[in-house]
Amino acid sequence: MVTSAPAAAEMIIAANGTEAPVLTPSPTPAPTPKPTPVPTPEPTPTPTPTPEPTPTPVPDPLAQTWGYGETGFSLTLQSDGRYRAILPDREAAGLYAASDGLLTLTAADGHTTVIPYTCDGQTLTLIQKGQSDLVLTAAPDTAFSQAPNAPGTLPAAAADGPVIAYAYACKAVVTVELQEGTTATEYCFSCLSTPPSEKSKDWLPVTGDPFRVFKYDGDYFLFVRDSEGRVSEPYPITVNSGYLYPIRAEGLAALRTPLAEMAEAAGTSVMELNEAVAADIAQAGIYTREGAVTSAVSAISHMAALGYTIPYQGAGKYQEKDDWGFNPQWGAKLKRPTKDGNGTYWYTGMQCVGSIVWALKQAGLDISNGSTGWEIGRLGEVNRHKDNKIKHYQLRSGDFIQVNKHYEMVVDRIDRDKDGEADAFLLYEMEAPHLSFLILTFRNVQGRLHFNMDAVYANQGRLNPKNRIWKGTSHIPKEDFPPWLTKALEHANEDRALDRLTRSLGLIGASEELSLRR
Repeated sequence: MVTSAPAAAEMIIAANGTEAPVLTPSPTPAPTPKPTPVPTPEPTPTPTPTPEPTPTPVPDPLAQTWGYGETGFSLTLQSDGRYRAILPDREAAGLYAASDGLLTLTAADGHTTVIPYTCDGQTLTLIQKGQSDLVLTAAPDTAFSQAPNAPGTLPAAAADGPVIAYAYACKAVVTVELQEGTTATEYCFSCLSTPPSEKSKDWLPVTGDPFRVFKYDGDYFLFVRDSEGRVSEPYPITVNSGYLYPIRAEGLAALRTPLAEMAEAAGTSVMELNEAVAADIAQAGIYTREGAVTSAVSAISHMAALGYTIPYQGAGKYQEKDDWGFNPQWGAKLKRPTKDGNGTYWYTGMQCVGSIVWALKQAGLDISNGSTGWEIGRLGEVNRHKDNKIKHYQLRSGDFIQVNKHYEMVVDRIDRDKDGEADAFLLYEMEAPHLSFLILTFRNVQGRLHFNMDAVYANQGRLNPKNRIWKGTSHIPKEDFPPWLTKALEHANEDRALDRLTRSLGLIGASEELSLRR
């Protein structure tokens, strides 16, 4: 018999004979309703915009394109006053203007250069006064009805003073040309747009037209003034040479293995170093102050790029007739160490005078005069003993400073505090333990001996007849130049013009690339 749950409970109580509460089963709880899921709305797809069709460039019938041989370089001058310069691996754009035989190029960074030119419709010739020209040839598909601008001349000089026609920097050498009819006797570079005072020691002699000056990297304003004291308007110019200037050889190690072995391990060679420095010297100019200083700066810079510098060696030199370029044995351990008053030296290198003789020799200048010994400052004498001694503030790039028997060569004057007046010298110096650059204030060098070396650069020294190797001249004959310097000189003026053009276009470093492809 099937009973309900309450009847079964009653039966159990009766059987026990005891009274117990009736067990009432708990009601079954109602199930909690599950929440109805809210459907997640599907994202509305963002419509893909229909790309606007790229407008087909409208041909510029007046645009003219010029090329440089088979190098892959082209320069297009558009009728809207814009230029486009193209290399195989990069390009640059900017603004140009052409009138009165002057091409004004303004690169994207705002730097402006003025270059004289002529054009006959098929060739665009960029002129360097007193030097060879750079010729660009019209592209085959360029149609000419006439030259972009008729050849012209520089406008007459203003009546109120000298005028700078143009100035440009190739590596660290600035070339300056004056407007026709303008003369100037002095120049100066300043970090300020106002000229220095009339009596400032920064005014230095102009040596010709055009004239050239080695300058340390920086932004400058160039001024010239004439014999009546009239000063030109400021001419802004930037020097961005690419050279390295490690002061006191900071971060560099003096060679302790032969240079030839170090270079090979670094993936280069002594010959490549020679060729690189010779190219810089040739562009700066052999037999010149600028060439001599470039020789020194380029040598240190190329070594610094490898992380090394040349060691100091007491009595060390490398200046015999056939000793050209980098000595492959610099850094090699000496069989017998050398000594001087400063210490003992175990590795092949140079001493102070030897390093200056070496630097000038690479620029075609011989100052290995045995009659003066270590007194190389005397080689600048013109008519009598030490008549080339000057005040410290008259020193220029390529002049010498002597303290006791130690020599330094001036690289440039610098303005450390940027107040518009130079207050220190950047020097090239070989002093134990290595070759390096040094900065000394005017006060530091004031009590030393200072030598104007014009006579060496002009080949007019009174001691030339006593020269040890090339008798009677400080200009080494070109037939005795090493092959790498001779080769560099073949295209020196063209390379200088090419460097001026590519830098003006904003293609820094392109001239070396193009000269290799030429």
